[in-house]
Amino acid sequence: MDKQSDWLITPSWLKIVMICCKWVMVMIPFVVSSIAMFWESNMTLMNSGMWNCIFMLSLVKIIDMTDND
Repeated sequence: MDKQSDWLITPSWLKIVMICCKWVMVMIPFVVSSIAMFWESNMTLMNSGMWNCIFMLSLVKIIDMTDND
């Protein structure tokens, strides 16, 4: 009876795919905001603040993901 509790409902490859998807979803805003902050030099203060917020939130999530793995 105890051996039946070891069954996995999801396939083993799904965990790897989900980790890759999570990294892609975090890295795309990080890269885009990095390029946007340095590419466009004449942004208004509001646009610059928005890109800084996206950059910093992505950076915090990257750090959080590396600490948990």
